[in-house]
Amino acid sequence: MNRLSLQIILGLCLLGLWAGAGVAGAQSLDEPWGALQYAESESVKGLNPYRLETARGATDRLFSLIYEGLLHYDYDEERYLPRLAKDYTIDDARTITFNLRNEARWHDGMPFSAIDVLFTYEYIKQLAPEHIRKPYDKITLEALDTFIVRATFSEHVGDILQYFDTWIIPEHRFENFAPKRGMKPLAEEPVGTGSYKFRRQSIEGHVSLDVNLNHWNKPGRIETVRMRRVTDPSQMTMMALGGGHNLIIQIPHHQIPQIDASKLFNIERYPSFTIYAFAYDCQHPVLQDARVRRALTYATDRRQMLDQWFNGKGHLVASPFNNASPYFDPDVKPLAFDPAKARALLDEAGYVDRDNDGVRESSDGQAIRFNLVNYVERAAMTTTNQNLAASYKSDLASVGVEVNLIDLPLEAYRQRLFLDNDFDIALVEWTFDPIYDVTDLFDAESIGGYNIVRYNNPRVDDLIRLFHQADDPEYRLDLMRTLQKILAEEHPYTFILSVDKNAALHRSLAGYRIDPYFFFSYFPLWYFPEDFRD
Repeated sequence: MNRLSLQIILGLCLLGLWAGAGVAGAQSLDEPWGALQYAESESVKGLNPYRLETARGATDRLFSLIYEGLLHYDYDEERYLPRLAKDYTIDDARTITFNLRNEARWHDGMPFSAIDVLFTYEYIKQLAPEHIRKPYDKITLEALDTFIVRATFSEHVGDILQYFDTWIIPEHRFENFAPKRGMKPLAEEPVGTGSYKFRRQSIEGHVSLDVNLNHWNKPGRIETVRMRRVTDPSQMTMMALGGGHNLIIQIPHHQIPQIDASKLFNIERYPSFTIYAFAYDCQHPVLQDARVRRALTYATDRRQMLDQWFNGKGHLVASPFNNASPYFDPDVKPLAFDPAKARALLDEAGYVDRDNDGVRESSDGQAIRFNLVNYVERAAMTTTNQNLAASYKSDLASVGVEVNLIDLPLEAYRQRLFLDNDFDIALVEWTFDPIYDVTDLFDAESIGGYNIVRYNNPRVDDLIRLFHQADDPEYRLDLMRTLQKILAEEHPYTFILSVDKNAALHRSLAGYRIDPYFFFSYFPLWYFPEDFRD
C-alpha cells in the first residue's frame, strides 16, 4: 500500500473521449454507458492477488473491480458488510459460518460455490508469499453444503471478521494449484465475480475492463474502465486537463490550484491511510543502538518536508498511526526538529568526527555511512520520494552522518526490502488496511516478511499477541497506545508524515463515492448524467 504520447491526447475532443460511445436517447440512466479513464504511475505486474510479493495501490484498485471477498469493510458504517456471503453467524470465539450467494457467477459464466472459497484459502496457504500466507495458517475451512462454509480457528482471535475480506478466486481455473491446461494464469487473465471483468492489458501496461452484465447484484452504470500507465504525475494532470482522462486518483498537492481553476473537475478530499517513514535495519551494527535512531529522527526536518514537498497538506506523525486511525494516540507527539540533540546523542553513542572530514566515526575509525534504498518508477525523473530522500540526506549531513542514495525500480526495491533485507535505511510508504493493523511491522515472527526493520522486542511481541486475542475494543485501544509509546522511544522508524488525499473527478461524473483504501469499491454507483451523454 505508477505511456501515452501527450501530443495525441491534447487534440482530442473533451466530451467525446470522456463520455465514450453511445446514443443518449436510446438508453436509460440505469443502463451501462460511457467510459471512465484514469491513469496510474505505478506498474501493474500481474493480476493474481496471491502471487505478488506486495500489493500496491494501482493493483489493489483493479482488484476491487474484478474480485470480491465474502465480506467488505464499509468505512462509513465502520463495520464489515456481506458481499459473496449473504450473511454469517459467529458460532463461538473460534468458529464462523457463512451462507453464500447462490446467484453469483464467475466472469466466464461458471457458478460460484463453497468449493471456490475453500480453494482460495488453500491456495493462499500453498502459494502465497509467507508474509501474506501466515495469518491464514490458523484457519480451517469446510463446506457444509454447496453454499455454506464453516471456518474454524486453531486459536482465539479478537477480530474474527478481518480474515474474510480476502479476494476469492475460481477453483475451476486450476489443477493442482497450477493453471488448468488451455487456460491462462490469473496474472494474465484474471477471472473474478466483481462488477467489472478483464478485457486486456497492453504491452505498455494499460488495462481495460468491461462492465459485468451478469453481476449478482446490479451491473455497473459505466460501460468501460480504462487504466492507463503514465509515469510522470505532472503529465497525468496535463492529460486530464487536455481531455485524456476524467479521473485523477490522487492529485499532486502543488497541482490542486491548477485543476481547481480549470472548472472541469470536482475535487474530492478523502481520508489517507498512508504514512511516509524512514525504516532502519535494527540489526545493523550502528543502527541497532536506539540512541542513534533517535538522533536521526531529531536531525530530520519533517515539517520542512511537509511544507516543501506537500504544500503543508497533511500532518506529522510520531508512529505508524495517523489521525485517521482508530488507534491514534494524540498524546504521542512527534519529536521536534533539534540538530543539537541529535549531535549530543551521537556523541553519547560514541560517534564523533575524529578526523574533521565532516563525517562521524566510531572509536575504531569506522565512518557512519548508510545506504538509503528508495523506490522510483524512473531514475531520470524527479519524484516526491526522491525529494524526500534528498532532504533527509542533507539533514543528516548537517549532524555528521553520510547517506548514499540508491534509487531502484519497484521489483528491485521489493527484492531488497522483503527478500534480501539488503538496506541500511529505506524510504517506505505504508498504506494500511481498513482495520489499520500495523502489528506485522513489529512482530518478531514477521521478520523476513513485513517486519523489514528486523525489530525484536519481547514486550512488543506480548502486546501484539494480546491485541490479536482481545475482544474488548477499549482494551485493544490501550494495547495499541502502549505500543505507540514504546515505538516513540525506540524509533525503529523515523515516522515522517501522512498526507491528505484529493481526487479530481470530471464534472460529467455523478453518483460517486470513494473508498479511501480501494477507491473503486462503490464504483457500480457511479454514472454519467443525461446532460453529458449527447
